Amino acid sequence: MKGLIGIFAVVVTLSESLGCRSGWLNHGTSCYHLSHDQEAWINAEALCERFGGYLAEINDVIEDKFLQGWVNNINKQYWIGGTDLENEGEWLWVHSRTMLSSSYTNWLTGEPNSSGGSDENCIDMRPHMAGWNDEKCWITLNYIC
Repeated sequence: MKGLIGIFAVVVTLSESLGCRSGWLNHGTSCYHLSHDQEAWINAEALCERFGGYLAEINDVIEDKFLQGWVNNINKQYWIGGTDLENEGEWLWVHSRTMLSSSYTNWLTGEPNSSGGSDENCIDMRPHMAGWNDEKCWITLNYIC
């Protein structure tokens, strides 16, 4: 009986390590969670960490198009992991601490622009716009881990 329990534990552990958790999307080597609830950016970041992840960091056009397709399909705005909260105008991915200027970006035309004031310090993806926008971090949006 102990042997069967041990085998079951190994099978469950292997199956979880080969794919994503229930309710998460697999793309390449990553798993994504598109939230059903809305949170301010800082709360979304904390929730992603509680789930064992982090707000999405988009590193290439393939990943961007994959996530944009889901954002378009669900038709809601989503927080991703970029911010300039630490230094105005210096955008970085909060988890990896990578500056956006040294990595892939997909800003909407004219963004980031702080059009709502200098407190537009967090990045969101918008449906059917195929790009990123700077937004006030306290606004509640869905989020992608």
